[in-house]
Amino acid sequence: VEQIIGVVKSICLLHGALAFADETMMRQIAKEKNLMQCCSELLKLNFNIPAENVSQYAIHNWQLKAMRSIFQHAKWGSLSLLVPQSYVQSTAEKDTIIRFHNSVIDTTLDAVNATPTKGLISLFECALSSAKNSFDLYNRNNEKEGIKEYTRNLRKIIDTLFVIMNDTAHNPTRAYMLQCTCSLIFCSQRLAEEYDILHDCIKEGVHPTKIDLPIRDAFRKLINMAGSIKPYISKYALSYISAAWLGNSDNVGLVAIPYRQDIAKLLIHKESKLDETMTHKEGLVQDEEIQREGGFATVPNGTPDTSVARGFLLTFISKLPNVDDGLSDDVRSKLCHFLILWLLDNICLDSDLSTRKIGSGSVQYCQILRAWQALCVLSRFVTAEIVEKVSQKLCKAMSFPLHGQIRYFVEIFTIQCIRRHTNILGQGLLQEIKNVDLSQQYVCSIMIVAGNLIVGKYSKDFINSPSLKQEEFDIKQFIAAVIPWLGSTQSFCRAIAQLLIHKLVPIAFPMVNNSKSKMDMEEKHKDWFFVYNTWMYLDKNSEMQKLRKKQLRFFEEYDADSVCTPEGIFSFPIDEGDESNPPYLVDALKRCLQDIGNENAAEVPDWREMEQLLQNIEIGDDMDTISETDLVNFQRKILPVDTLNLTLESYKQQKLQNAAGRYRQSLIVCASLIDKVTNLGGITRTAEIFAADKVVVPDEKIRKMDNFKSISVGAGEWIKIEECKEAALLSWLKQRKKEGYTIVGVEQTSSSKCLSHVKFEGKSVLLLGKEKEGIPQQYLNIVDQCVEIPQLGIIRSLNVHVSAAIVMWEYTKQMMIADAYKN
Repeated sequence: VEQIIGVVKSICLLHGALAFADETMMRQIAKEKNLMQCCSELLKLNFNIPAENVSQYAIHNWQLKAMRSIFQHAKWGSLSLLVPQSYVQSTAEKDTIIRFHNSVIDTTLDAVNATPTKGLISLFECALSSAKNSFDLYNRNNEKEGIKEYTRNLRKIIDTLFVIMNDTAHNPTRAYMLQCTCSLIFCSQRLAEEYDILHDCIKEGVHPTKIDLPIRDAFRKLINMAGSIKPYISKYALSYISAAWLGNSDNVGLVAIPYRQDIAKLLIHKESKLDETMTHKEGLVQDEEIQREGGFATVPNGTPDTSVARGFLLTFISKLPNVDDGLSDDVRSKLCHFLILWLLDNICLDSDLSTRKIGSGSVQYCQILRAWQALCVLSRFVTAEIVEKVSQKLCKAMSFPLHGQIRYFVEIFTIQCIRRHTNILGQGLLQEIKNVDLSQQYVCSIMIVAGNLIVGKYSKDFINSPSLKQEEFDIKQFIAAVIPWLGSTQSFCRAIAQLLIHKLVPIAFPMVNNSKSKMDMEEKHKDWFFVYNTWMYLDKNSEMQKLRKKQLRFFEEYDADSVCTPEGIFSFPIDEGDESNPPYLVDALKRCLQDIGNENAAEVPDWREMEQLLQNIEIGDDMDTISETDLVNFQRKILPVDTLNLTLESYKQQKLQNAAGRYRQSLIVCASLIDKVTNLGGITRTAEIFAADKVVVPDEKIRKMDNFKSISVGAGEWIKIEECKEAALLSWLKQRKKEGYTIVGVEQTSSSKCLSHVKFEGKSVLLLGKEKEGIPQQYLNIVDQCVEIPQLGIIRSLNVHVSAAIVMWEYTKQMMIADAYKN
């Protein structure tokens, strides 16, 4: 025991002396001592508890355990300082250095379980420094045995570092170890060596699945460890490996080829949001030495937490050179072409998409959206070798019932492909425009693509492209194909068709603006008047001029090039699911058409005036706001007095009934404090089921959102939805009180009544609180009473939609009982 105590004291003194030694002192020690031999002796030194009974020495077992922890901490602390100097100062033979390195790695691996938590960092540093100096010790010049030794050493190093890292419980220390490991193995030199090994083995006939690739296995292990709930792990791994994939100017992207399957899957991967307990893992460890040893990449500004992995990968793809600027044939075909076709075949062309529209925010929705975004960044690598395949797949994808957000990126990708391959895809676009059996969505996408190419910012390059110049009839064929769409039932398609015809006719028929040429054309072609008169109407009509001016502005702002960059992908606003929510041109042009219609509505016809008057009439007290003079004057215009009275009475009865023909209850469900669309959809559905008068929401636009429509199952079409933002809620509640409504708040307060003991008034406003905070105090001050739902379990809160449903049913039950009693 005394000997053990002496050893512990000595190792502690050694660690203390080395810890305070500067570089000059360490170099002096290295000159005077054979550090490699000293380290070898230290590696052999162990803390062995004696077999005899130690109680006679007045030492308890817990004291021995403490001494062992101190010993391990001091031992590996000393070695972590001595091992790096051993390699620097060593003049030993290569075989001796290899044996020493193997001894360090093997001993550190065996010591993991015996080393205390605080000593693991020293253990890790010792293994790391030995690993850094070992790679050049192995001969890899196409010698099978040398390759095997190098691969075996690399795998042993990676396994050792992973074991130490996984045994570390302290998260910041573990993050530091993770970054050091990534910096060591995910560097361009290591990846180039691994690629050379793979390439040589394949040349010798070895099947790729039989080749040992430790670095790729480590990368896949880290990505699996990260999953979707530990994005900081993939952030470390991808920040280094994506920079290493770029390599040097001679092999940019080449070493990424063995990882192409992993890249394809990560391009559609979505991480979970970091919670507050992971804030220390959000950024990379700022260690200058690590940064010097291994370069790392960054993601574009604005990248959401749920898109970290693909942020690195999109940045990597964007930094690959263009096909004509030095991109190697292997990278083009084996990496870029593979990614394009894999995303199209495996994600974008799922067989289910042809028969049903996927739910907004679902896993499949996110994957498809992200796949098309990645394809936009990859669009510059669509070359002649694959353009025919891509064209066929594009036509199929456009025929699917896709959401506007997804279709936006499909159209961007199509525009970029046609610009690069006008001779092939331009003719394909013409054939699609000629097709009369396309779905409404398909037609809209074709028109958007055609509009961008013919009248947008890319029109000059497209129309002047050599492939279109060689065959002049192509332009005339475009005109012939587009003219039928002037009579489309879809106003959107009609509007773009008008724009295309106005642009193309002067190109195909330059004489349209020349009166003399016009006469010559009339003599040669009897049907010329049709083209001429159509174009003249589009050119001179004031309404067409207004519409054209607004449409041209939309297309000129359509910048496909900027979208096809990582910064462009992440520049769009995001929806509640953290997915891109770009402005869809169809909606923008529909609003444009509506604006034009409003501008031209100088005088409203009498029948329309009557319809608007009836729609503006509200039930009960609101009838008083319509002046008798207005009604009398109006009835003199178009209706006898009796007919008007009957019409008004019928309209009042309709307003009192819901879509099922049952009378609405005098219940208003106020959800202005709720911001989750899913909850608003569920509340609207329940309110319609119980025949509530209306639902009040913070933004009336939610009724157009796909996830609202899906959850409410169309209830928004059958119940009145009124908008009242939180800022105006207080005055809105006061106005309802003036109208005789009782304000009932669903909230747990000191004065809340149990729901089973509350008697509801007929005219009631049900005020629902925020998802987390409940009803703020300023609104509680105005409510007439608060109700709470009795709860018998451990969890003390219900989802706001569930709470609303329970209270609505209690209100309905009381009203039904009251009606039955009256009858």
